[in-house]
Amino acid sequence: PSSSAPQTVSVIGCGSSLGQPRKGVEMGPDALRAYGLLKDIEAIGWRVNDVGNLDVDQVLPGDDPVNADAGRHSRSVGAANKKIHDAVRDARKRGDFALQLGGDHSIAIGTISGVLAADPEAAVIWVDAHGDINTPESSESKNIHGMPVAFLCGLGNTREQVGFEWLQFGCLKPERLAFIGLRDIDRTERTILRASGVHYFSMHEVDKYGISKCVE
Repeated sequence: PSSSAPQTVSVIGCGSSLGQPRKGVEMGPDALRAYGLLKDIEAIGWRVNDVGNLDVDQVLPGDDPVNADAGRHSRSVGAANKKIHDAVRDARKRGDFALQLGGDHSIAIGTISGVLAADPEAAVIWVDAHGDINTPESSESKNIHGMPVAFLCGLGNTREQVGFEWLQFGCLKPERLAFIGLRDIDRTERTILRASGVHYFSMHEVDKYGISKCVE
């Protein structure tokens, strides 16, 4: 790292699987450690502060959707992301680089909101085949792992979701977000994406112009 870069990486295990129906992703943090991730980070000159795994995979009582436009497990996913938010915010305020090990994509809500709580001017480059910008009302599956961008930007009925009362909806401004690599977007999600004002580059554009040009 350069002299101006943070010298410590806080590694935060966020093995939540509640944002989607398949089991297995909760094992991600331990698997990445077992395969030498921490040693690889140290090998490039960073100090590692491994804070362990957060307790983020518990289904809370009364977690069934309250209506047809509610995200699945919203109470539990919201509680998990509050823990992630606090851990990331605290790491950034210490001056550490916060590295989260997931976990399904719903952990991006706590991850990015935590960064923005410490650094409101931060920008996000979202490299993904999917937009993750569905809202609870637009999503067919109601799985929150397909909604983190909508929650962060305060789109649709995200503000009404039980368990997310702590979240500063709209903390991520569309002009501070860019997608790179989109190739699998739902029809309703495409409409939301175009209306949001977010910058985005599809895989077609990455192939056509090259990744360097898209990042510029």
